[in-house]
Amino acid sequence: SMKGKRRSSSTKSRTDLINGLNKRVAGTNYYGYTVTEVIGGGAQSSVWKCIKDVTGETYALKIVPYSKEIQLSSVKREITLLKCLQHPNIVTMFDAFFNKKSVFIVLEYFELGSLSRKTYPL
Repeated sequence: SMKGKRRSSSTKSRTDLINGLNKRVAGTNYYGYTVTEVIGGGAQSSVWKCIKDVTGETYALKIVPYSKEIQLSSVKREITLLKCLQHPNIVTMFDAFFNKKSVFIVLEYFELGSLSRKTYPL
């Protein structure tokens, strides 16, 4: 049926998109962090596993491109908030960088998968 083909096509499209992103971006260095693979993302950002060149430590790098919907002021508010929050159940932000096209936020990396599936009490 057509529905079955659409579903497998959209699944394949998502897999192809991730594979394409990995081929295009993996190995790229942003501000001393080398990205290795895409680990998540949403409508307005992507999240990459990365290695800090100086220490070899693993982090998550959130890349948020500027757009009409994403304004620098709102991203700066998110960064300010993340800097202030310190709790064992809230992801830790370590650094942030800006260029003409995007914001790069260096976050704590969790080996166990997506945080979107986990909930913890505050």
